[in-house]
Order: sequence, then structure tokens, then C-alpha cells
Amino acid sequence: MKYSKTCPYCGIDNFRDAQFCRNCGQQLPNPDNYFITKSSLLFKQKWPLGLALMLIICGMICVTYLFKKNDRVNIVASQYQPYELQLFDQRGSEVDKVYLTFKITKKKENVYHGKVIFLTQSQASNATGPNISKYFQRNTNYAMVFDSNKYQLRLQMPTGQIILKDFYGAKKTTNERVVEKKQNYHKYTLRMLETSP
Repeated sequence: MKYSKTCPYCGIDNFRDAQFCRNCGQQLPNPDNYFITKSSLLFKQKWPLGLALMLIICGMICVTYLFKKNDRVNIVASQYQPYELQLFDQRGSEVDKVYLTFKITKKKENVYHGKVIFLTQSQASNATGPNISKYFQRNTNYAMVFDSNKYQLRLQMPTGQIILKDFYGAKKTTNERVVEKKQNYHKYTLRMLETSP
């Protein structure tokens, strides 16, 4: 039925000259004064759902932004702490293990520049936040750069430069993080060491 008017109460199509709905019996609007199409009725019924979906999507975007913003702060909050960095090959075998700490020296936009020092296992086990700064005067300092947009930590090591991908803060660790291919490193784990106060 090409030209029909839809009942505003139950949504059933009726003949254009019908005065009452053939389904629910309600009086239909005068076609000369008010004409309702099925598409307009569907719009009226579904616009709250569309608005709810828009609000949900906006909320998810805001939450994602806040989490990313917090992740950017983690690199600053994680400095002056001892860490154990394990490097694995493609088969999952440990290739190297080093102990380190770092400090941020400057920030440009969302890129953090800093210094890294490598510690012995004994130094890392006994180091604490307040007194770890003395090691920066005694040990050789290497460069580090953290890009919080790409979540990549570029680390200068005695053996050369490596890039740790998917770096979301030093307190979160997983073996699935990928190292930019350098030598035979493939994955890494970085964990904060528990130290005595």
C-alpha cells in the first residue's frame, strides 16, 4: 500500500481515508491535517536508542583518554625505583637479565627524556627510592626516551640500543611485550623489585 497512514498507537498501516485503526480501533488523524508515515514513526520510536548509543560511545572515548593520560603519568611515578629487565629470544628462552633504575630529566609534549643506570643485583635489592639517586653519581648514565603516544621506551644499554614496545608503565608486566628486533631479543618483562624500607 503505497499511500497509507500509520497508526500512532500501534504502528499498523491503514488506508489513507480510514478514520479508525483496523488493528487497535483508535481514531486516526485527519490526513489533510496530519499525515504520519511509517519511517517517521520508526524515527520517533528509535531516536532514544540512538542517543543512548551515542552517549555510551562518548563515555568509552573519555574513559580510554583518561586511562591513556594516567599511563603517561606512570613513567614519572615509576622513576627512582629498582627494576629487573628480562629479555627473551623468539623461543621464549631468557637471553639477558639486567637491573636498572631511571629518572626523567625533561619532557617535550608527550615525549619524556631521561637517564638510565644499570645496577648489580645486590644494589638493586638494597636500593630504595630516597637513596637511589646516589647511584646516578657513581654509575655510568645511559639515555632513555619514552614516547607516550606510541607507548615505546627507547633504552640505551651497554650492548646497544633497544626499543621496548607496548610499554604501559613499569608496574605492569607481561612476556607478550615485543622488543624492536635487536640482536636476538624478541620479548621482555620489566618488573619493579620489592625493597626493604
